[in-house]
Amino acid sequence: MLNWRVAHALIRYGLGATASEVAFLGVLMLRVRRMHCYHIQFGHAAGEVLLQRVQEMIAAALRPGDRVDQVGDADFLIVLPHLPTPQHSELAAARLQQVFAEGFELDQQPVRVEVAIGIVVAPEHGTHADQLLRRVVQATEASLASVQGVAVFRQDRDGDPVPHGALYEAIHNNRLQVHLQPILDIASGRLVAVESLARWPGPDGDFAAPAQFIAVAEQTGLITPLTRWSLNASAQYASLVSRHFGRPIAMSVNLSPRALAERGMVEQIMEALNLWEVDPQHVILEITETTVMQDPEASVPLLKRLRDYGLGIAIDDFGTGNASFTYLRHLPLTELKIDNTFVTALRAGTRAEHLVEAMVVLAHKLALRVVAEGVDSAETRACLNALGCDFGQGYFLGRPQPIAQFLADYSAGAGKTASSGADMSQ
Repeated sequence: MLNWRVAHALIRYGLGATASEVAFLGVLMLRVRRMHCYHIQFGHAAGEVLLQRVQEMIAAALRPGDRVDQVGDADFLIVLPHLPTPQHSELAAARLQQVFAEGFELDQQPVRVEVAIGIVVAPEHGTHADQLLRRVVQATEASLASVQGVAVFRQDRDGDPVPHGALYEAIHNNRLQVHLQPILDIASGRLVAVESLARWPGPDGDFAAPAQFIAVAEQTGLITPLTRWSLNASAQYASLVSRHFGRPIAMSVNLSPRALAERGMVEQIMEALNLWEVDPQHVILEITETTVMQDPEASVPLLKRLRDYGLGIAIDDFGTGNASFTYLRHLPLTELKIDNTFVTALRAGTRAEHLVEAMVVLAHKLALRVVAEGVDSAETRACLNALGCDFGQGYFLGRPQPIAQFLADYSAGAGKTASSGADMSQ
């Protein structure tokens, strides 16, 4: 649980120390990844010793006058006053990453911890303690999904947190929307599946960033009704799209780690599919490393139950997590989605091509389909085709759209060949 009082005090100290000078204030939040696993393996007493050592190492890497304190179960807030430029906050984060990458000894045992770091800078990201704290928490959440393990707050990506009450009202009064993004056969360009993506339209016509309201839902207990709404809407659209094209079109649905842990989630999924008469074999649940690592002992059996019902299981953002090969060994996967950071890097040269090719070959050896995310150009698509990738998804192939626009576009163009496209059913 985040200690807001301590965090506010630290940031107010930094704002006061910086106010009298032409300088910037850096606020960093460092999170020790998978701390719960350390507690389970070694006990809570050993975990507390580890966290104390982490705080000491952070303090030793900082300047005199910088402050650090533990503000959560595995979170440390770091305040850096008097920075000459905003970029110096990123240099501090890089220094901390290097410190922990080198490892250390604890009770004469070698220890290596992984950290994720979120960054905000005053005044460009805010001038009030509450605003800076909310935004550094958002940046930290973004850093957990980043390949680099560091994320600077960005207004266009993170925005400001959405109100809990407004999200509750939107879910319960069906004010959310489902947009569909096509997944195409890389070689032929035929429609083979769609991904269901939740969207929340605002009064001005703009949409709230999904990462924003999904994070709020997970933190406030709204993830269960949000997931229930998403499953029901996705199943309804899966039925509608398949009827429109005269054959089953696979529907991919993202499943959050908190939702998977909810009691009765398997039954909720099956009830939604039965209600709309959707064959489970034409539904693919997308999970991430975080989903599994929240509680591997519970999530793996749940996913196996879903697979036994016939649903496909896709590992999303493959290649960005340290446990990727563990997934392949233990999970009942049917599909691998290569993270867009590898796909967009294809333009950089042969090294990226070799990495993507290795992923494709590995997946095919394990009888898994391969979907490349982030296909943004004809050149990228051609390269993926040459590397043997099965399917692709990205703005070059099709943006997420409301269902009416999606059906209109594919009826007029690409959708005419959908009935003869490659089959993603099991």
